[in-house]
Amino acid sequence: MNYSIQKKCLTAYKQMRGFVKRNKTIFSIYRHLTDRDYKLQRQRMKQCKVKPMSQIKNEMKRYKEYWKCPADDYIRYGLFEKNIPIEEILDYIPMQYYYCNYYDEQYAGIDSTYWDDKWNEYVLLKKKGINTPEVIAIVQNGNIYALDKKRIDWRGLLSNTSEGELLFVKPTNGNSGNGIFVLHKKNGMFEHKGKRVDSLDDLGIRNYLTYIVQRGLVQRSDLAEINASSLNTLRTIVKYADGKPHIVAILLRIGRKGSEVDNSGQGGISVDVDPSTGLFGECAGREHGGGVFFKHPDTGYVFKGKGIKGWEDIRTKIYETVSRINSFQLLGWDLAIGEDNKVYVIEFNMGFGIEHAQTISGGFRRRLGIVPR
Repeated sequence: MNYSIQKKCLTAYKQMRGFVKRNKTIFSIYRHLTDRDYKLQRQRMKQCKVKPMSQIKNEMKRYKEYWKCPADDYIRYGLFEKNIPIEEILDYIPMQYYYCNYYDEQYAGIDSTYWDDKWNEYVLLKKKGINTPEVIAIVQNGNIYALDKKRIDWRGLLSNTSEGELLFVKPTNGNSGNGIFVLHKKNGMFEHKGKRVDSLDDLGIRNYLTYIVQRGLVQRSDLAEINASSLNTLRTIVKYADGKPHIVAILLRIGRKGSEVDNSGQGGISVDVDPSTGLFGECAGREHGGGVFFKHPDTGYVFKGKGIKGWEDIRTKIYETVSRINSFQLLGWDLAIGEDNKVYVIEFNMGFGIEHAQTISGGFRRRLGIVPR
């Protein structure tokens, strides 16, 4: 399947999903039936002892009136258990409002399908002189091509990789860490999940998808200390005003033991990072499945009182990096700190997942300056 057909299929899917979201009744029914996080939280609310049900119903009523849509997100974010003022409750932007009103305004006139493509992102990052892990090959229709478009074989890929190095094979239109294969070069051969891999067929890639093959990055030791199996990245949400970046929030996304990706959808956890100091919040959380983690559940790393080392220098590098692309109004950057103390862009996202961000860092209404119509 070529790029043109992929784009048409994705566009059709987004149009259908957009229609569902824009109809308040259909969207609410859809969430009630399919959103596992919503279902779990609704059961918790029925047993809630933090607030009386009369208070919960009143808060849900005010939430619904303010945002003019069902109060499903009051339930999904567990606001029935949070003893916070009503203004903080209203800060949690409903998914329906964010994606159907605010998102459309922010990206009006932008080809989101084009910029969701990781190869197109990579080309832009290189053009802007931004540090990013090197792409060494592209996989299309089950064949491997070097960047000069010449076809190479598996042996050619091996010869371009050092012993002990990691390669990430990522679908160009993937998200949430889905469909990523990680190759380890050991004893002159590639392994994936501990098993020898001698061809693309052994990986089980989908021939109708396009993949980039990207070198792995060695992260700085203080981040590896939290969890060494994954590249732990800073999800940095940036709003642009007059072309200048303003950091809305930073979350450190952390993988679990044995996992090579840090995505919440793949079991990862996240902790809030204070943009001013680089200090972590007292505990990490998780969007899918929930939970509160005062220490990493596998490594025992305690979050309270710790943070990103040398933050003033890192923050300067972050601002310098995210200021190089200012043609969007809002972006979620995935940044890594290499062992060379440089800031690298793994990717940037328009649909960066407001649900995940608000689950970890609290409501974004006032941070984004949103006033619902």
